[in-house]
Amino acid sequence: MHDGRIGGISFMVDIKEYDFFAQNKEDFYNKFSHESILCQGRHWERLPLVTILITTYKRPELLSKAIASALNQKGFDDYQIIIVDNEGRPINEETPTARVVKKFQNEKIIYYRHLQEVAFKSDSAVRLARSPWIVFLHDDDLLEENHLRIMTDVVRKHKEINFLGCPAKEFNREQDIEEERGENIHSSDYEIRQFLRNANCLG
Repeated sequence: MHDGRIGGISFMVDIKEYDFFAQNKEDFYNKFSHESILCQGRHWERLPLVTILITTYKRPELLSKAIASALNQKGFDDYQIIIVDNEGRPINEETPTARVVKKFQNEKIIYYRHLQEVAFKSDSAVRLARSPWIVFLHDDDLLEENHLRIMTDVVRKHKEINFLGCPAKEFNREQDIEEERGENIHSSDYEIRQFLRNANCLG
């Protein structure tokens, strides 16, 4: 199995109140204006609190596991999942990725395909989300089943937070995933640390 991470680095970004990267530059998103086609699902009329945003490129088997972890959230249900396919194949072509997504018939799932291959994998997908908070999930990563419950609990208690991340657990084998799952933290176990904007931007 490809190297991956459980539980992070899944940032929640308040795109309505605080544009972390654009710095109020009106033309910031122009370079990410790729045409995208909605191929499966629909946005809810009532906007969810959170969107899990999964960008993917030719990794259907890993994507399937990522989607399953996103659907398996416990204790929090106010979210949708947007899968953005960066492969750029013709829309009428049923790719392995499209077949994987089609298997997940769930009202939470929204599937977009870009009409051209995309290099800026996350930035070009952000504009498709409509919720106040976004969780980024790579197609080779997984979310802990209590990820959304804990993260949303934090931002509700700490209104000043604009950008929230958590540590990641690395794994290389299926066995590692099962071993790590027994170590889920509880909502009372976490500790919040504040970092400056520059530290986040520079990694």
